Amino acid sequence: PSFPGLTERYHEDALTVAALDRVAQLEETCDLTVYTDGAAGRKDGAGGFWTTGSPHTPSLPTRGHRHAGWYATSYQAESAGLLETLCEIYKAAERTRGRAPRHFAILTDSQSLLRRLKRGHLRQKTRTCQEIWTAITRLADLGWRCTLQYVPGHVGILGNENADTVATEAAEAYAKDDQNRSRCLHYGAMAAAHRLRAKRKLNEKSA
Repeated sequence: PSFPGLTERYHEDALTVAALDRVAQLEETCDLTVYTDGAAGRKDGAGGFWTTGSPHTPSLPTRGHRHAGWYATSYQAESAGLLETLCEIYKAAERTRGRAPRHFAILTDSQSLLRRLKRGHLRQKTRTCQEIWTAITRLADLGWRCTLQYVPGHVGILGNENADTVATEAAEAYAKDDQNRSRCLHYGAMAAAHRLRAKRKLNEKSA
């Protein structure tokens, strides 16, 4: 994949302007553009995506989400949203196998996730990022070209705002699902929760 907007160092305002210009270009030239976002609540996190649809991929859902885990970080939530997007695009690509190659863009407001993915498939340390690269590779085998692009968050871009709403609503729904929460604990989150409980007990004893 290509990562426009990350090849040069801009100060924040210039990066925003450059990213918005690039997003406008992608929406005109790509067969499909999808916005992703993540939401990390007090208990659960989730990633979501939003697309306005495409005549080339009519079977692709307009919106979707994936659970990021109990006490998930924003980074984990953003990663989950991107992975869910790629999985849904792959399903749609398989249904259109044999047709002309497609170019799609995924727009995310997570610069940290893009920088991590830019390191390449073999240098990913998390399972989710490894799965993201695997999905990109599988789509490439079907003739689909992927562009991952940074888009400024919470500046009034409709697609980004819609993706944020999907992720936030999903995180709130997962937080109410105790059975789902017990199945989706991240090891890091478990360790953090254990340290927090130990700290509270220590404070209670010292008091």
